[in-house]
Amino acid sequence: MKLKLSLFAAFFFLIFSSLTFANDDPKKITIVLDAGHGGNDFGAKNSFFIEKDYTLEIVKAVKERNKNANIEIVLTRDSDQFLELNERAAFINKIKPNYFISVHLNSATSNVKNGYEVFHAPTNSNAKILAENFIQHVNYPLQNLGVKTANFLILRETQVPGILFEVGFISNQNDASYITSEEGKEKIISEILNFIQK
Repeated sequence: MKLKLSLFAAFFFLIFSSLTFANDDPKKITIVLDAGHGGNDFGAKNSFFIEKDYTLEIVKAVKERNKNANIEIVLTRDSDQFLELNERAAFINKIKPNYFISVHLNSATSNVKNGYEVFHAPTNSNAKILAENFIQHVNYPLQNLGVKTANFLILRETQVPGILFEVGFISNQNDASYITSEEGKEKIISEILNFIQK
């Protein structure tokens, strides 16, 4: 009798285990895309473009064009709304994605400074690896300023690897002309999407 009970318990455990893990897909990943600024926080701007609108356009396009069923892309915002930095970090921590990318436009007092760059938290080794992989993969005809560290709140307070991607300097005429052109936007959207899907 004890043997029969033991065999039944083992059989039940195997059935339960198969049901519990049947839908687990090791290939499934979740990525958060964060459109910098929003609402009454305009971010960088020039006479024609505002950072908050540009970043939202980019991340929405990446999400819409993702057709890989094993990749879920979640946006911190999908409209022109203001979110505090700590709200963004809390949202990312709640989602617990594999990683996140925060998209921004750069600006400087000098109109000479140009190029794209990627930041990660100085103490996060996984974020450093993510940043280095990203900068090696992304390529478009602006100066590559490489990978840098920064103590930005969204990088510091999140519990998963994340990077902040500065697409280019809107204060530089050459950068601004490219990144706001249809060709430039299409290239940047496809570069982010291709990295996510690689």
